[in-house]
Amino acid sequence: MLVTRIPPARSPHNRAEAYPANPVNTEEAREFLDEQVELLRLRNVDALLERHYHPDAVLVTQRVAVRGHEALRDYFIQYLAALGDFVVNSIDLLSATGDAFLFEATVTSALGRARVYDAFVLRDGRATHHFAGVIG
Repeated sequence: MLVTRIPPARSPHNRAEAYPANPVNTEEAREFLDEQVELLRLRNVDALLERHYHPDAVLVTQRVAVRGHEALRDYFIQYLAALGDFVVNSIDLLSATGDAFLFEATVTSALGRARVYDAFVLRDGRATHHFAGVIG
């Protein structure tokens, strides 16, 4: 009986080997993100929805999923009331393609200091899908 040894697969945990480095242009994502934060800070929910969300956009968080401008408006009004004044302390990660991006950030608000993440799927520069949550 002939036994052939198969070499072990490279570990997916070694990112340098598993995910080859490809430079990603994050300029458009950063512009979207900066405007998103500013509109939230100003509590301008109508402009936020008009500029950043398709009419049938979906937002999925760890606690809720909402679809459409009306539901998004209600969500953001309640979210901002709970958040109070906030400061984005740092953008800890930003990765993008032409039609999607994700980021991690550290934020301080009335709820305390938290690490958060958001991922957006875009069509024509506006979100069709937005996933958001708190890390840890």
